[in-house]
Amino acid sequence: MSRRQDIVDLINLRFAAITVANEYNTDIGPNITEWKTDDFPEGDLPGGTWKDADVTVSQPEKQNAHEHTIDIIFTGYCKAAAEEVAELAREIIEDVHKAIGVDPLWNAKAIRTVPGKNLIEIEQDNKTIARVTVNFSIIYVTKPWVI
Repeated sequence: MSRRQDIVDLINLRFAAITVANEYNTDIGPNITEWKTDDFPEGDLPGGTWKDADVTVSQPEKQNAHEHTIDIIFTGYCKAAAEEVAELAREIIEDVHKAIGVDPLWNAKAIRTVPGKNLIEIEQDNKTIARVTVNFSIIYVTKPWVI
């Protein structure tokens, strides 16, 4: 199995653990899937998906290695009363960051994890559904031409 797949498996495990019972703010974890492309039914909210869509590979100078940067995009959805939806969206962002922070080296598979941009968008009609986006990058090193 590739180092990238090892990291993907760890992300899935880490995100699945996002539950109130595990001292997170929300129970979004059981409703997070990898590469979900269809809509979330309102009954499945909060819910989320993530993807490892973009990977940059470089070769640091004077090193016989390749450095891989996986850009991860997490998208979460939540539904709450208009006066509570923004707070719930922020809690989901906090939960994702907390999950990453459990071990930002991903069981020594990565050399670092770098936070990125976070975004909250709220449906404008009734202001009860929010979408959050959390971007982060995981960087790991392999021998040349190894994934």
